[in-house]
Amino acid sequence: MPPTRRRPGHGEAGGPRRPRHRDRRRRAGQDRPRPGPAHRPHSGTPPPRLLGLLCVRPAAHGGETLLASGHTVHNRLLAESPWALSRLYQEFHFGRGTGFDRRRPVFRRHGTDLRVHYNRRGIERAHEEAGAPLTPGDRAALDAVDRILSDPRTALRFPLRRGDLLWLDNAVVLHGRTAFTDSPNPHARRCLARVWVD
Repeated sequence: MPPTRRRPGHGEAGGPRRPRHRDRRRRAGQDRPRPGPAHRPHSGTPPPRLLGLLCVRPAAHGGETLLASGHTVHNRLLAESPWALSRLYQEFHFGRGTGFDRRRPVFRRHGTDLRVHYNRRGIERAHEEAGAPLTPGDRAALDAVDRILSDPRTALRFPLRRGDLLWLDNAVVLHGRTAFTDSPNPHARRCLARVWVD
């Protein structure tokens, strides 16, 4: 069975993550769309602006990178689901733990710049941890984002080969990957090194 598609997401950190690159331990058929890198554990500190991904070893099959423009997602929402943007410009919980509670909108303006921060699973988990369940309106707005990210026309899809280094603007570009099948040899499994730069 071919690997399932994972929607791009964002972690301004979203993922996030984010990915928390334990990815090499996952297997095809177990993956769900998942965004971006890990967040910084501070509610008021913006996540790093640049994300770098170095492919140390690719997966045996699959694991292609998915990139999507946050501007494209925003503009399609404006055209197709404008009602969702009013909620997406308001804060969501993105992470919670001892001494911190990360809350940010999915879209925000920084001067004339548009920035995006999206991680569906992170949002759902953080709202549960905060004791603030997502409302039907919240879920409908997030579903509108996911519908656009699931459209193959939205994302650029390509493989990272051994030695490839990808840099991206973590406040503008949403990123994810397709599912993958790893080698049974633990020394040959998929491995990506991740770095953030301010």
